[in-house]
Amino acid sequence: MPINSEHIEYTKYKKMWCDVRDAETNNYLPHIILTANGTSARAKRRNESFVKRARYTNYVYGTLGALVGMGTQKEPTINLPPNLEYLKDDCTEDHMSMAQLIRRGLREIAGQGRFIMLTDYPVIEKQLTEEKKNIVNPLPRIRIYTAEQLLDWEEGIYNGVKQVSWVKLCETVKARNKNDRYEWCYAKQYREVYLDAKGKCWVAIRDEFANEVSVPVPVKANGKQLDYIPIDVCGSEDNNICVDVPPMWGIAHLGWGVLQNSASLEDNAAMHAQSTTFITSSMTNSQWIEYRSKHPIIMGAGDGNYLGNQGDAKLLQTGADQVNLVMIEAKERQIIALGGHYITSINNNTAVGTKELDMGDKISPLINWVRNLEEGIYNQLRNCAVFMGVNPDIVEFTMDVEFIPRSPDPQYMQSLLAWRMQGIISSKILREYGRNTDIIPEEMTDEEIDADVEKEDISPLPAFNTSPNGNNLPNNNNNPKNVTAKE
Repeated sequence: MPINSEHIEYTKYKKMWCDVRDAETNNYLPHIILTANGTSARAKRRNESFVKRARYTNYVYGTLGALVGMGTQKEPTINLPPNLEYLKDDCTEDHMSMAQLIRRGLREIAGQGRFIMLTDYPVIEKQLTEEKKNIVNPLPRIRIYTAEQLLDWEEGIYNGVKQVSWVKLCETVKARNKNDRYEWCYAKQYREVYLDAKGKCWVAIRDEFANEVSVPVPVKANGKQLDYIPIDVCGSEDNNICVDVPPMWGIAHLGWGVLQNSASLEDNAAMHAQSTTFITSSMTNSQWIEYRSKHPIIMGAGDGNYLGNQGDAKLLQTGADQVNLVMIEAKERQIIALGGHYITSINNNTAVGTKELDMGDKISPLINWVRNLEEGIYNQLRNCAVFMGVNPDIVEFTMDVEFIPRSPDPQYMQSLLAWRMQGIISSKILREYGRNTDIIPEEMTDEEIDADVEKEDISPLPAFNTSPNGNNLPNNNNNPKNVTAKE
């Protein structure tokens, strides 16, 4: 088999990955069904006109942008030992920051359903001087790969545990032409990471002809060879090596349908929207030609045209193309149903609970994607700690999954305030609700609130009674639970 051979699951899903990638990058030409067959000049002009009139709406790009923005609206919690602090700003081979890695990973998972990370353990020669070590900068980093780059893989049982035993990753190497510094040269190489019969990890780098370029040996800080493959495959469903269905494929597929309907709609409008005039006359053909040479046909009421004793003229115009328009609207509704619009406008009069249910239904997949990415990055950071000789258990990495805006419910707040005024609940419960809905900063303590209240010297409000549902009730002087607002 050639070096670029593929796993059976890879072959099954690569067309889907291509469709999603095309949809995201506006590469829509391969997905337009041309209207004219043949290679004649007329057919070519017809198809060029058809394609130019097509209107492409990038539902995939917009959805991914909304997802990534929502998933990264809060900074992750990252606690690393001092000798791994550099990973926050320089964690990948191409010097991406941790924030950039998170955005890239989340976009790949949400789009292709697959994001691969491999801890790169640099090989340090024993004879390497300290000066050369500083130049080489032998620090572990994270290599990232797209779904299309993980060509093949195997699993095996090692120490009684099923784990990945071999992976083949396709990499693109670029360098400047030796003879022309303004020209870039691109070549493919293949990185094979595998466990031998003793369960020790090896890395073989081969060129596009399967020739071995180098064989690095990943080792821990204590000099012992690594006994597992430091790879994490983050999926849209789980983090095993199996391929998950690309989440954006349904939206991309419907987007191609909208594109085709749009092309047909615009083409039909260009061809038939303008009216066409048909004229009959008692004149002979030669008489008509002579007449037209002196009296061109003028549309509108600005002039008249003599057509002979039996002349007549009719104006034909097609009606609106409702079929393609209806099909576009139907597909857009399907795109929304698939989650194409994760952030939609909501009526301000909608109850807070209804808003939360609506948003929760739309972003529930995002929570799973963030958790899978969180687990993968956490494992990669632990791998880096192992290489540096640091206890991996002190590494901390968590991502926030509270994407629903926390806003107070006016009716619920009124009920809580009524219960507080009647002495049914304490101010601590009321303040806790304020923190949960971002009215009160989470880090602000009750003591700090009390100090602020004392500084402002708020005058006591008159006592009043309200029912728990927020309806004002007549004042009852016999109610011993009447308290002032300050109390």
